[in-house]
Amino acid sequence: MSRKASVSLTAGSVAFAMAVGLGSIANADSSTSIGVSASVADACTFTANTVDLAFTEYTPGQTGQLAAQGSLEVNCSIASLGVTFSADDGSNGRNGGNNREMDNGGTGLLAYQLVAEGNFWGDGTIEAPLVKDLNQNLNTILIDGIVPGGQSPEGGNYADTVNVTMSF
Repeated sequence: MSRKASVSLTAGSVAFAMAVGLGSIANADSSTSIGVSASVADACTFTANTVDLAFTEYTPGQTGQLAAQGSLEVNCSIASLGVTFSADDGSNGRNGGNNREMDNGGTGLLAYQLVAEGNFWGDGTIEAPLVKDLNQNLNTILIDGIVPGGQSPEGGNYADTVNVTMSF
């Protein structure tokens, strides 16, 4: 928004100004700007009801895989189309392919995979992110975890942290 400053003169004023030798009088423009801002809440937010994946005990060398299921809950104030959920590589990176790794706080590593909506899940570098249309209110996204068989990790408790980013 701009302000305009101007001077209005009557014919008598102009004649007076000319008579006293002031020369011509010009209008001047002056402008300024004002800031405009607003805060808008995200249309969707994660709730505190995220359920972590907790695998049962793995036996070194076992041939069968372990499976676990967790979930993310997302609350939306409006229906949101094409929401993207990306999962990073976790704290320990990758062991090639689509394997993330849990560690035991030492040198032990145990590979695992994440599956969302039936597809291996990632950030687009190895696995595709999950793209989903969300309803207004509460949405639950099931996350499956797989620990492949055939590994021989050392004993201990294993853990990892995967960061999930929602973009819309």
